[in-house]
Amino acid sequence: MVNRLSNDLRDAAQFRVLNAIALHPDYSQRQLSRVLGVSVGRVNACLRALREGGLVTVGARRREPGRRGAVLALTPAGMAERSRLTQRFLQRRLAEYAALRREIAELRAQMDLPGLATR
Repeated sequence: MVNRLSNDLRDAAQFRVLNAIALHPDYSQRQLSRVLGVSVGRVNACLRALREGGLVTVGARRREPGRRGAVLALTPAGMAERSRLTQRFLQRRLAEYAALRREIAELRAQMDLPGLATR
């Protein structure tokens, strides 16, 4: 159970980082950390793991005055992994949604609120 939970957390973190990179490849680690709501160190660790896994590449940023850093890009394997993680994420969220709907229906039925249990 603990191993499954840690895998789910790792997958969720990787999904969020891969998705953010796909949407904002020019963002710095600091900008990614703000968007994701996590520390720069956590973003750095996740990026390192994604790079080592061959899912993300780091390219040189075009020379812009006052800008430094790199452009992040998903590799073909990274795009495939993002797709796989998106599918798993969506399946988990849909299962949670169905469970919440059942729980709400049960609570409304317990409260004997006519007409609301079917919504």
